[in-house]
Amino acid sequence: GKEFQKPVRICKYCYSDVEQGNYFSQRRYLTPLTLYDPPDDEHDLEDEDGVATHQTVAAALCALTSDLDALVLNASDVDSRLTLDPSILLPAITKHLRIR
Repeated sequence: GKEFQKPVRICKYCYSDVEQGNYFSQRRYLTPLTLYDPPDDEHDLEDEDGVATHQTVAAALCALTSDLDALVLNASDVDSRLTLDPSILLPAITKHLRIR
């Protein structure tokens, strides 16, 4: 979308990942997971746009699942590929679990 057309600065945490050659840090999942605030009425889901929508949260959770599966399958270098501390990642994920 239009929000991705300009160059961006990266934070000091992402910069350390990029310096190590990890251009696809798990931090990329934090934007939609952290910023998304679901509407009270499910009918309002159709009016969402931007980087934090129910669709981007679903995509982030799906891709994160694939990344974590790959980590488990090749556990020999987990420390170098696990770029987010669980104390940051787990609250970002669990905030989207709701009982309906």
